[in-house]
Amino acid sequence: MIALLASVAYVPAGHVGVVTLFGRVTGQVLPEGTHLIMPFKTVNRMAIRTVELKETAACRPRKG
Repeated sequence: MIALLASVAYVPAGHVGVVTLFGRVTGQVLPEGTHLIMPFKTVNRMAIRTVELKETAACRPRKG
């Protein structure tokens, strides 16, 4: 039962899951959703959403 629970990985919307095996990236990428993986593998979630940063700047003329 514990092995079955350890082999289920969930990747939320707006993220991807990068699978690692003992700390090394395996190259396997999981899309959104629920996935079955080997119990000794780990899924690291990474956000893929676009973040918009707005900046404003004020310029003053030089004196002199």
